[in-house]
Amino acid sequence: MPRFYLTTAIYYPNAVPHLGTAYEILGTDAVARWRRLRGDEVFFLSGNDDHAQKVALRAAEKGQSPEAYCDGMAAAYDEAWRALGVSYDEYIRTASDRHRDTVRWFFERVRERDRDRKEPLVYKGAYEGLYCLGCEAYLREKDLADGRCPSHPDRVPQALKEENWFFRLSDFAGRLDRWFGENPEWLRPESKRNEMRALLREGLQDVSISRPRRAVGWGIPFPGDEEAQVVYVWFDALINYVSGARLRPDGTPRPDEPGRGPGFWPADLHVVGKDIVRFHALLWPAMLWAADLPLPRSVFVHGFVQTGGAKMSKSQGAVVSPVEVAREYGTDALRYFLLREVAWGADGEFSLERLEERYASDLANTLGNLLHRTLTMIEKYCGGQIPDATADFFEKYRTAAITKVTVLDTVTYKFDNLQLSDGIGEVIRLTRFLNEQIDKIAPWVLARDPAARPTLDQFLYGLADYLKVVAILLSPILPKKSLEMWLQLGLNEDELTQIRIGSDLEGLPNWEDLEEKNPGIRFRAVEGITIAGRRVRKGQPLFPRREVK
Repeated sequence: MPRFYLTTAIYYPNAVPHLGTAYEILGTDAVARWRRLRGDEVFFLSGNDDHAQKVALRAAEKGQSPEAYCDGMAAAYDEAWRALGVSYDEYIRTASDRHRDTVRWFFERVRERDRDRKEPLVYKGAYEGLYCLGCEAYLREKDLADGRCPSHPDRVPQALKEENWFFRLSDFAGRLDRWFGENPEWLRPESKRNEMRALLREGLQDVSISRPRRAVGWGIPFPGDEEAQVVYVWFDALINYVSGARLRPDGTPRPDEPGRGPGFWPADLHVVGKDIVRFHALLWPAMLWAADLPLPRSVFVHGFVQTGGAKMSKSQGAVVSPVEVAREYGTDALRYFLLREVAWGADGEFSLERLEERYASDLANTLGNLLHRTLTMIEKYCGGQIPDATADFFEKYRTAAITKVTVLDTVTYKFDNLQLSDGIGEVIRLTRFLNEQIDKIAPWVLARDPAARPTLDQFLYGLADYLKVVAILLSPILPKKSLEMWLQLGLNEDELTQIRIGSDLEGLPNWEDLEEKNPGIRFRAVEGITIAGRRVRKGQPLFPRREVK
């Protein structure tokens, strides 16, 4: 079984999660659910970045120790993500003993390789420059906008002068540029890869990887200088991806060292926001090369969810609570809106007005209406039992790319390539087409003519069979509502959990190898779940129509 290890960034717990943070983890959750549906053994990691100076300051404001504050916030984050249906396999904490051990192990690996170098990669020096507490990042004068950090215009960067430990990042500039040239799909979207190569042309500076303990007071003691220094938060934070790889998905520890053996490292996919791409695309690869560890297989950079054209920011108070929105509209409706409305790789706008529009148009009037109409007709004209008419009523529409096979092919390609919004759009296009066909075919007219009974049965069977496909394809996006659809169609929950798109029920080779010979082969796993003869269980409307507020 192929393994797929994916991660979100880890989150500063200086405030409760907002909708922008939820966008990242919900999108990554959809990818994780999709890879499980594709038959992969998935390990999905997220977590909290405890060791930030701003976190320690926030704890002090609350009159708590950093440890106690971070423990409470970790519980709040876990509660929020579980309320939104996030299916991570582990939620890591950088304050954990396991992560501290991994950081020390990582430094040991780098220093072992330093012994043969004339100029060590880790060395002590003096830092004098600017530091943004909001980003927890060192800044150059040319990085500023009107003297302020572009990501935190409410903050004036601090002027620092301190003795720190440094990582010789400048040594990796040429290797990084070659890497981007030889691996163009490693960092997506393309605009971010171009942005990183432009930074490389400007030249890389060595980066401070420690802070004085007296200045920060909260962090992992710097290996070899524990009394005076703590590990810089970003050097500490990035190593969490290797720390997480030490666990199997069932939570049992592996006996081998992190990053080696039969475990999940390297990660297949890091999902990060565009404000932290430099850490993941420049610093992180150099760190891994310095430790002689393989690089992650890909990094994907998403945009921001904005309100009123501005990025949501905990530090600036411009936030929307995802839990409150989900409580009003439903978890799946929120998931659908964010992943349909805001394409990955681009910025998007959130408003309750637009959420109301998507809810009514796509979910209530299209998807929910199609299911309700279909089940109502099966109850009325077939005694509640899906007729046995295995011929595909909609086969004649193949050239319009509407058949089950073509829709599955298209959605599989879109979801495999992280084009979540486009993939969802294909499924909704199918449901609109089916609603149009109900109006065109008019089953209520066919039901009056005994001679038209075979056509009626074939049509109703086709609607139910296509709804089965819709439930499967939308299950990574709408996990609760897809299960409701599945059950209302008379299918069983364990059948849905056993579906594997692209797996082989008939002993044939993998479907990618047969695409040119028989493009329909990839659908056989879905066809293994028969729907004829099932007794429908119509419930309440999937997405009840709402009174617009």
